[in-house]
Amino acid sequence: MKRDALYDLHIHTKLSDGNKDALDILEVAKANELEAVSFTDHHTTRTFDEATVYADYLGIELIPGTEISTSDFKSLHILGYGMDDRAELNMQLKTITQTNQRKIIEILLKIEQQYGKKLFTNHQVKVMLREGNLTRKNIAHQLVKMGLAKDAESAYSDIVGPFGNLGVQTIKPSAKNVIESINSAGGVAVVAHPRSIKHRQSGHNLSFKEHEQLFAELKSYGLQGIEAIHQSDNSSRVQNFFKYVANNQGLIKTGGSDYHGHRSGESIGNPNVKEKHMDSLRQAIKDRHNSKAPRDACSLCASS
Repeated sequence: MKRDALYDLHIHTKLSDGNKDALDILEVAKANELEAVSFTDHHTTRTFDEATVYADYLGIELIPGTEISTSDFKSLHILGYGMDDRAELNMQLKTITQTNQRKIIEILLKIEQQYGKKLFTNHQVKVMLREGNLTRKNIAHQLVKMGLAKDAESAYSDIVGPFGNLGVQTIKPSAKNVIESINSAGGVAVVAHPRSIKHRQSGHNLSFKEHEQLFAELKSYGLQGIEAIHQSDNSSRVQNFFKYVANNQGLIKTGGSDYHGHRSGESIGNPNVKEKHMDSLRQAIKDRHNSKAPRDACSLCASS
């Protein structure tokens, strides 16, 4: 009996906060018989350009991807797929990344002063800055590695995160600007891991009703999908709710592993992402390319 095809539309590499190289991940994907993947590194689409030739060689469909944080809610991230005009989008994302890297350096210096020791060597910092993956999460993992924090989750929330005790805020564009920029680049905008979205001040999860209202608002900006299938959502009730909302609001459904390589038990490929989900995304990308909206000048730079 033939096994269903495997896909993964949410993977991170060393170019953001993952710990593996894209080409190495492609080899794992090939060994696991995945047919299509998307590298959705934070605030860049460079991973596609660096991995596309090897993906062709291995016979794996590689879809351009990115994941962009927004200012509207905590953990409201927008996935972009299929961008065929990536140069302008990457320039906008690079402007934000460079500004935020200075903020991350501020966090790093404060922590090193607080603990009286360096977290990374100068060479490590140089490499991470060059590759654009000096992130809060990587600092949190290093704190755990050095025995300065119990676990990465608490290190992030209590120390290095935007609501940690260091109080350093990075720049994030609005969801509206992110969606419009992805669309202008010929991409399809999808809400990432919707169950993780929280109110910025209270930190409380959104209710089902609030999710529905948020998706309707984002759709008015050009949102086309919901990541209704995510490894963190083990509850069939939750997944069924997001699938219901997607169907009710005319949004496509996508899914993936959100693989970073840091967590135990992580694996590439999500068996619940089916061919029908891939076909819907492929069609949405095709339609977007045929009706690309005119591009505004650096709409992401107008952050809130």
